[in-house]
Amino acid sequence: MYMYMFDGVGINLEISVVDLTTGKVGPAKLMRGDGGWTVGELKQYIGESFNLISSSMRLLILDRISSVCDVIHLENGESSLKDVLFKGGVFSSHKLHREQLVVPTIYVSSDPIDFLEKYKDSLMYKYVDFHFNSILLDITLPPPQPEATLSATNVTEGGTIMKIISMNEENKRKIKVQVDKRITLAQLKKELVPLIGVPPTGFRVYEIRYNNEEYKMEKLDETLIDIISGSKLIVRLGRVRIKLYLLQVNNTNFCKYMMEFIVAVGTAVREFKKQIIEEAKVQGIDCVLELDKMRLREKRGVYPDTVYLDHQVIGASWETCYVEPLKGHNLNIFILNCIAGFIFW
Repeated sequence: MYMYMFDGVGINLEISVVDLTTGKVGPAKLMRGDGGWTVGELKQYIGESFNLISSSMRLLILDRISSVCDVIHLENGESSLKDVLFKGGVFSSHKLHREQLVVPTIYVSSDPIDFLEKYKDSLMYKYVDFHFNSILLDITLPPPQPEATLSATNVTEGGTIMKIISMNEENKRKIKVQVDKRITLAQLKKELVPLIGVPPTGFRVYEIRYNNEEYKMEKLDETLIDIISGSKLIVRLGRVRIKLYLLQVNNTNFCKYMMEFIVAVGTAVREFKKQIIEEAKVQGIDCVLELDKMRLREKRGVYPDTVYLDHQVIGASWETCYVEPLKGHNLNIFILNCIAGFIFW
């Protein structure tokens, strides 16, 4: 048992233990220390108080002098706590004895494997850095497209970019995320792609401000640094207006105007075909359309061109399109089967 000397310069400290298996930064707990201790003595005291191994311990604090949220690694075990914790004139020698104006929070981890990593490569640094430089956002998503997937945390070589904190269990559309405020809008949109199922160009991000007014976030190269933690964002799919024409191959009037349709960018072709069938019924358009006996084709002038397959998605550049009823089975499936058969052969 190490004997700790208290020379009368008592100091209050807050200790927050970081769980490197989950990345969770634990709640700060008050601890009494001594300004005359070295960093090494503080590690030993924390180790005994919190049942941690001091020999593989990292201590990090927030740099209160810097204008940005940088963290400092208390690496030198011989350094005095008065020098590393209270530098910058926060205390005078008189106030150090009588009045402590600031209670420093020390972030602690003790992992023998992570301890061997270089400081900036360690999980400890990445988790604490993200903790200081992240904001919480409440985001409302559009209905997920077929390609949407769920990923709780995205960690890159540089550290965590976005972490899902909670999700509405009923419709999966309202999420609370913790996101690095130093990333750009373009990076945020890239992180949201798996949750929405459409490319970044297929949706817009709006910030909800006073009186529930929606402000369109347009500057892709701007960071989130000016967005207040707790802000609400809403994601809306981009929309495109498409003129649809009925293609009747064996009819002298083979090109017949059907309707104009507004559809979300990123919608799968098969889903779009379902919407066309329903709208044609509503408008009373004289044609027989069946989901697996129709196809969409690009319209170049009056000539039919590229066949759009069911798994493809609506692009922002779509303007005109042919709807072609088929007598047999949908050729989309036939083409895919031919490709699969060729690969198998």
